[in-house]
Amino acid sequence: MGVEQQQCADPKSGFAKLSALLDAGSIAIVGASADPLKLGSRPLTLLQQHGFAGPIYPVNPGRNEIAGVKAYPSLRAIGQPIDLALILTSAEGTVAAIEEGITCGVRSFILFASGFAEDNDEGIRRQQRITALAQESGSSILGPNCVGAMNVATGLCATIASVGEVIEFERGPVSIVSQSGAIGGYLLDMALRAKLGFSKWITSGNEADISMADCIHYLAQDVTTQVICIYLEAIRDPYALRLALAQAAEHGKFILALRSGRSAAGADAVASHTAGLTGDSQICDAFLAQYGVQQVGSMTEMIDAAKMLVWGARHHVTAPALVSVSGGAGALMADAVCAHGLVLQPFGSSVTQAVHAALPSFAKASNPLDLTGMVGANPTLLAKVLEPIILERQHDLVMVFIGLMYGTAQGLVDALVSASGNEACPLVVIWVSAPPSAVESLRRQRIAVFDDIAQAASALQLANGLKTPGPVFRCLPPVVQANRSPGVALTEVGAHRALDAIPLLKLPDEVLIQISDDVSSMTRTLAFPWVAKLQSPQVLHKTEHDAVMLGIADTNAATQAVKALVQIGQDLRVDCEGVLLQEMIAHELQMIVGVRWDALYGPLLVLGQGGVEVEFERDVAIRLLPLSLEQIQEAILSLRMAKRLQGSRGRTPIDVRSLAQMVHSVCETYLKRTDMYELEINPLALSAPATFTALDMLLRLADPVSALPVIEEPNTNYH
Repeated sequence: MGVEQQQCADPKSGFAKLSALLDAGSIAIVGASADPLKLGSRPLTLLQQHGFAGPIYPVNPGRNEIAGVKAYPSLRAIGQPIDLALILTSAEGTVAAIEEGITCGVRSFILFASGFAEDNDEGIRRQQRITALAQESGSSILGPNCVGAMNVATGLCATIASVGEVIEFERGPVSIVSQSGAIGGYLLDMALRAKLGFSKWITSGNEADISMADCIHYLAQDVTTQVICIYLEAIRDPYALRLALAQAAEHGKFILALRSGRSAAGADAVASHTAGLTGDSQICDAFLAQYGVQQVGSMTEMIDAAKMLVWGARHHVTAPALVSVSGGAGALMADAVCAHGLVLQPFGSSVTQAVHAALPSFAKASNPLDLTGMVGANPTLLAKVLEPIILERQHDLVMVFIGLMYGTAQGLVDALVSASGNEACPLVVIWVSAPPSAVESLRRQRIAVFDDIAQAASALQLANGLKTPGPVFRCLPPVVQANRSPGVALTEVGAHRALDAIPLLKLPDEVLIQISDDVSSMTRTLAFPWVAKLQSPQVLHKTEHDAVMLGIADTNAATQAVKALVQIGQDLRVDCEGVLLQEMIAHELQMIVGVRWDALYGPLLVLGQGGVEVEFERDVAIRLLPLSLEQIQEAILSLRMAKRLQGSRGRTPIDVRSLAQMVHSVCETYLKRTDMYELEINPLALSAPATFTALDMLLRLADPVSALPVIEEPNTNYH
């Protein structure tokens, strides 16, 4: 769904929508079945199994009772208030069931059938009708094409998923929202097997009414949820999702995302370097990161990161202590955590004294700490070194490695449990080939256990990625929410004329020359050397057509350059506004700064290393607008070229704050100028300390009356 189709609704309504459904006190099951082999039998069985205390009304015109519960021929026949109706009919019967429910005052619905917008034109029309019914009535509708929802607090197990049959409800601080019912079920099962428990579980399906944004907004305010795990296939309304993610950040919720559908860049990627650097997947990655979401690469990574967040450090870990029963494993641990940018700090005197008192004389009180083989015979040694490390307060997490040790497993578990519980310095355990009973005991004590070193180090890195201040958020003004479509591309000189002066952005001194003009008389104010550029709105990338000439040292060479470039324009059969002669600007570094409109996400900023390198060395940062000055400065410093900006080998550094102010001015100009579709400055010449000159510029207007065909560069894959 593009920006022009978005409702851009404030998802504050999302809390009310989900509350009506997840806090339901009475449930009707339309299409309930007495046949245990049919999906229609599952919801009643699962609600009973998990202790839902409210009244349940099976609806089946062919049955008087189902599983010992009185059945009704229709929703209307129930004659009692109904908070939630589970609709298990076919797609064809779903709309009629909703319409009947609305007339009976049903507050919320879950739709399980497929055959809607994911199917065909008729399915699209059905889904549009469902959306309209939700908007007209104020009822909450989850689905269609979903497998339901759960709420541990009330015993609500309103699902047809098989995971409901094999799990036992266990309360925990993790909630799961999945656009796929199957993936949602797998994640829930894995979370429960890890003893994390859960609070809410929601599968959103086609999102005819209740969206991913609504779910996140609800969970942001749910006091029983600490970590939100989402499986994402499509972002249908980025604006609403931005508001919801900002709400989650404000409430201190951690969000982990597993995403599929990493598609290639759109068809307009060759129209400009900026577009070429912002494929669908890259924009989505940038969007999620900008709004405080940590992406994971697998379901296992998601559960591991959740364990680290819930039972490991709830703060940003900077100084881990490593303790191992094996010297080799300790070295591997050091490699793994240091690879993620962490630094191992030495132990203080109190730990050194404890190590010397507890371990053999050849043991060294270093980080990582090797407990030597003595711990196999005397597991109490583990507690004797863990407690001083934790109490010393020089480290903010202790990662302990154990391998096998079946004979002393219980003693090691006792030592770990006795040392655990300090939030300032929690324990994380890596136990290779652990006895199942040991893992079970540690998990029951809320101690994170991992099977391998890399697994634990990766989980720590993912968790650390979330422990940063919430994103600064500014609501998009209504004018920015309106869609912009690509239109006429202006020449560089046309762009200069169309733009007002942008603070801190300089333009080279320049003169537009026609073939009949006297170059000598028109260029007296320009200092050599010059650059000559063909000016045609149909030639966006001049270097690909040899339409740029550099290092022009005198007026005779300039006259010949003008003639040659005009001839190139004639050979290409393009409209030519003339040849632009500009002073060449000496500079140290080049960047690209582009602002453009994306059909789904709206206004974007792209900045990074510029010039010809942009095609070969992708070093860019993508951010959604609007942005604060601080956010732009952070984006600049996230680039690999940031070290060069800060000066090296005696060079004067670039004033990054001033650079950020200039980029901010570009962004603000773009947001105010609704007639602009894209503005790209490439290269932007940087001269220390704070001189920024646009050496080339592309401006494409929005919503044109007509547009000339564009001669585009070769279809280079920048992704």
